[in-house]
Amino acid sequence: MLHPNHKPTIKFLCSYRGKILPRYPDRKLYYHGGETRVLVVDRSISFCELSLKMGEMCGTSVSLRCQLPTEDLDALVSITSDEELAYLIEEYDRLASPASFLKIRAFLGMPKSISLSSSSLSLSSTSSSNSSSSSSTPRSSCGRHIPGLPPSLSLFAPPRNQPQTIFLGMFIVFIMATIFRFTLELETLAIAIAGTQHHKLFTYFELAKTN
Repeated sequence: MLHPNHKPTIKFLCSYRGKILPRYPDRKLYYHGGETRVLVVDRSISFCELSLKMGEMCGTSVSLRCQLPTEDLDALVSITSDEELAYLIEEYDRLASPASFLKIRAFLGMPKSISLSSSSLSLSSTSSSNSSSSSSTPRSSCGRHIPGLPPSLSLFAPPRNQPQTIFLGMFIVFIMATIFRFTLELETLAIAIAGTQHHKLFTYFELAKTN
């Protein structure tokens, strides 16, 4: 139930595509570069819906970290579920002025690469489902995707390295190189044998002519 002093909407000041850097000379952290946009949402919004709106605003999947009202930029809190989002709003409500809009400072993390093959996407989704099922803490599952991205790409499924695939590729290359080298050795041996036979035959004819 909405508190009578609380506004029905929340403002997120979303910064993305920038970096958190220390300011000279006091070394205090500040956000440099990128873009900062205001996102107004309903107070009762779920984490999945909020993630979708932020992803649509940035044009790609994002991870969400927020600044607590009493903390600096070196202590950002990752938001990954409805419970954590509710706790964040509660902390801001506790210190915010009742008559003002609730403004939450949010920093959106961008994935390093969103061009994934279908095999890596299926492997990522499988491992993500296994890890979520084995976790003791319930997490929100966002099945919706951002327009322009592959449907199987989860909002919070960053690309993962696959050392097994790399090792398999190196092994295949090694086998092919070994087969190629063995083929060359066989060809060299065949040429040597043919040359020897030709030399013997030539010597035989020379002896025949002499006799």
